[in-house]
Amino acid sequence: MGKPRIIIADADESYIAPLQSKFIETFFDKIDLEIITDPLYFQRLFASPQKMDILIVSEAFYSPELQRHNIGNFFLMCEQPSAASMEESSAVEIFKYTNVKEIFNEIIGSSAETLQIKTEMKKQTQTILVYSAGGGDGKTTISLGISSCLAMAHKKVLYIDAEFVQNFQFFLQNKTPISGEILSKFQLGNEHIFSDVQPFIRQELFSYLPPFHAAISAYNIDFSVFSYLIAQIKKENVYDFIIIDTDSVFSDDKGDQIDQADKILIVTKQDFYSVYKTNCMLKNINYSDTEKFVFLCNAFQSEYDNALLDLKSHATFMVNQYIHWIPECEKMRLEELAKIDGLQKIAYALI
Repeated sequence: MGKPRIIIADADESYIAPLQSKFIETFFDKIDLEIITDPLYFQRLFASPQKMDILIVSEAFYSPELQRHNIGNFFLMCEQPSAASMEESSAVEIFKYTNVKEIFNEIIGSSAETLQIKTEMKKQTQTILVYSAGGGDGKTTISLGISSCLAMAHKKVLYIDAEFVQNFQFFLQNKTPISGEILSKFQLGNEHIFSDVQPFIRQELFSYLPPFHAAISAYNIDFSVFSYLIAQIKKENVYDFIIIDTDSVFSDDKGDQIDQADKILIVTKQDFYSVYKTNCMLKNINYSDTEKFVFLCNAFQSEYDNALLDLKSHATFMVNQYIHWIPECEKMRLEELAKIDGLQKIAYALI
């Protein structure tokens, strides 16, 4: 069996150079990698039938005729988020100005079966904090969706809702609250909290800490217990990922969670008010680490104004991934959430 053939085509050499380096660094001589920056050469090459395992092409190089070739995995690098139906194309859209590591992980995650190459994955538990500047941005749906996507990718996932009032159980089959006998353990928050809690962790598509029946404050539980619990679970290294769904309240405990997490997913929407709220929240944290902080636009609809790209909004951040609006997503089960393209892209970027 020959080496997988991979073609990257874009006229911007400075853009594709880091992506090229990432492929070489990871696979070295296990792939045949071709870089094309000349549009005329690209046209001549594809004037005759071509067979390849992966094609990564910019919008400037794209034409519908490419669909006629034998392409295992087809990726189209787009400069703007698009709501165009992918039914007309076999290409997977990638937002071009996401960082290179996330683009690479998305391509490899989508192409793993085609490549049939085993890459070394992270061995330590990764903690992913999902946060937003206000309610109603779809943070819990995104948290559960990412957990589902990672679980479907054969990752061991633990979901923890670290909100004062919890409602994530709406999406689950078992909606019963956590056993009352464990509440005293949360109130104490001692060094054995994980071993005490572990027998009560439930499993559906992924593992999760059952919901509290009432607000956390009603049980006289210090919110800092979540940071303590997560630190213990991570130390045990029994999960690949811990997905932490947290509320929009900013406090010292929230600051500790942000410092503790390996990656922060900040969820917003495309309207001016959402941008304003996110700008206000970001004044309280240092989000300069672009590897750690990832910005997501949820429920994106191209027919409406996108304040995230409007200079009048004065957005102090750049969105890495757009998740298109899904009608009645609140009626979806976990397995259905795992099939949403935008959520799959985020999950692949984490692996």
